Parts: sequence; structure tokens; C-alpha cells
Amino acid sequence: MVLTGWLFVIIPKGFFPEQDTGLILGVTQAAQDVSPAGMATLQQQVLALVQKDPTVAAASGYIGAGGATSTENQGRVFIALKPNGQRPPISAVMARLNQETSGVAGLRLFMQPVQDINIGGRLTATQYQYTLTDVDFTELNRWAPVVQSALSKLPQVIDLTTDQQSAAPQVTLAINRDVASRLGITAADIDGVLYDAFGQRPISQLFTSLNQYFVIMEVDPNFQLGPNALQRIYVKSQTAGMVPLSELVTQQPTVTPLSVQPSGAVPLGHAELQPESQRSARPGRHRDQ
Repeated sequence: MVLTGWLFVIIPKGFFPEQDTGLILGVTQAAQDVSPAGMATLQQQVLALVQKDPTVAAASGYIGAGGATSTENQGRVFIALKPNGQRPPISAVMARLNQETSGVAGLRLFMQPVQDINIGGRLTATQYQYTLTDVDFTELNRWAPVVQSALSKLPQVIDLTTDQQSAAPQVTLAINRDVASRLGITAADIDGVLYDAFGQRPISQLFTSLNQYFVIMEVDPNFQLGPNALQRIYVKSQTAGMVPLSELVTQQPTVTPLSVQPSGAVPLGHAELQPESQRSARPGRHRDQ
């Protein structure tokens, strides 16, 4: 009876034991104001470092929206390891990859081993989730950072992150209606020009024996980056020829959410965290707390 009690205390406990399947899922996350080209460069740097590791057989990844919980400043990394006899345990491999990729400025890589069975939770960067829900999105945005700050002070928690992306830069255009009206330009004209320039308006469709292709209209991608791109856009006036868009609108820098994570009709705010006991391993089964 004493031996049974002693074993009950010292034996590790958990719902499912962690498996070493030889596959690692990684989530990369950059700043909310990163551009697609910048995110691609950072993702390629991480992939290059991962592929150099002698225990990695293959690695691939992508950036951008990959599901309901992904935003444009995130990416996915899929890592296949060599057979068990040719490498250390998967927890040691993740710890080493974490150190090797920590030098990529502006990007964080979170890893977790792929499991055959996952119970509950959403696809996240870390092992545990703390989920907030609120029908008032403004109130949720106010309290989610408070909860995240409180969790960051716990010594048992490391690698704290959140999927609340609510501070992405945005430019709001306020139309000077007096000037636009004097030049015979309507709000619909301005909206149409912006759609032509940046909205990838389909203007034609080509059909082949097997596929179909859309012809789109847009500004050269080299001239689409940054708020200064609006200075190169002109609107056709009924009285004064082509008018620079900058003469018709006022730019107002604001912030906006990159995405709103819903659960049914209710917005969510997640705090994602790793326990202190997993500092070197960063394993990952998904649990809703």
C-alpha cells in the first residue's frame, strides 16, 4: 500500500501521454504592421535555419490566412524529423530549434509535436488557451490585454502570446466633398478608382480546355506599398481632367483589428501560454481553460 501511494505521487499524470510522431507543427508570428513581403522574408529565414538542423528531414511552410485563427502576420511551418534512432527525443529537437531560430529579429516561432489524437481547443501557437468571450467587442479589446498582462506575471508561465490582433495600422480616407463636387467627382468615382488600383477587379475571363483564368486590373505591385501609393492615383474629373487623389481626400492614420475570432456570434480573445515545466520542450496538446 505504501509503494502504491508513493507511485501515485511520482508517476507523471495527464489525459494523454505526449507522442513522438516525428512531426512538428510550428506557428510563426510577426508584428501586426509587417508587410506581406516582409513576412515572406522572415518566414524564409526561419525555414532556412530549420532545414540546416541535422535532425530535420524536411521542412516547408506558408504565410497568410490559413484558417479561422490565422492572420496576415502569421505563418505555418511543418517539420518532418529523421527516424527515432537517428535523432534525440522530439522535445530536445524543439528546444534546439527554438535556440537556432531565436536570432531572427521580428519573428517568433512556436512549436508543438503533432499528436495522433487532439481533444478540444483550437489550433494555437502554444499548449494551453485561456479564452475570453464578450458580445461587446470594445469591452473585449479593453480587458483581454489586462488578462494577458496578469498571466505574464505568473512564474509558471512562459511563451505567452495572444491571437488578439487589434492594433494593425490603417489609413482612413476622408473625402473633401466640397472640392470633389466642384470638380464633378462623386464618392462612387473615388471608390471605383481605389478598387481598380488595389482591389484586383476582374475585367475578363479566359477559358481553356481544362482551366479558366481571370484577368484582373490593379496597380503595379511595386507601386502599391505604403500610404504614399495614394499620391500616384488620379481620378478623372468632369471639368479638370485627371485630378490627384491626394487633392480630394485627407489621410487619417488609425488602427484596426487584423481579424476578429468568433465563437458562433460572440467575439473571442485568446491568451495562449506554455507552463514553466515545458520551458525546454514546448510540447502541445490543445486544452480549453
